Amino acid sequence: VDVWATIADRQPGEMYITLGTNALMAMDPDEFIQSYYQLVDKIRTTSPVTKIYITTIPPTSSGYAAKEERLSKERIQQANNLIAKMCREKNLALINLYDVVMGADGYLNEEINSDGIHMTPDGYKMWLNYLIEHTVYDAHSNYIPGSPYHKQNLVDSLITEENSEV
Repeated sequence: VDVWATIADRQPGEMYITLGTNALMAMDPDEFIQSYYQLVDKIRTTSPVTKIYITTIPPTSSGYAAKEERLSKERIQQANNLIAKMCREKNLALINLYDVVMGADGYLNEEINSDGIHMTPDGYKMWLNYLIEHTVYDAHSNYIPGSPYHKQNLVDSLITEENSEV
């Protein structure tokens, strides 16, 4: 699939972007944010009608951060500050995912920690619910009560799928 051709063709109304842990493993935060600026500029050039939502990078567990300094709490927070600055400068919607999945110690909440960097299904449901409840939509959106895209229908669908796999 040619991602850029698809974006140009479909001109999506919204796009949600979460980048971070893999990029921070490969480059320093300044390189990371420069690449992010370029990505946003390319999206806006390719699809000027698209509203772009950017999420902050979620935390890792304390154990994972201790063994992988490129994903330390401080480095992720540095990158998140750069993301927030970019969103302010580029007039992008910022969704603070870090705080949503953070535990009391400032690292990934242990109740939703799968392997130190990824979340359990409950963690991803928490993420989805937060996106649904904290993003802007308009009257022309399919996201209305009774729609298959309505929040409760999405959550019920996820729960049904998970239970059928058990």
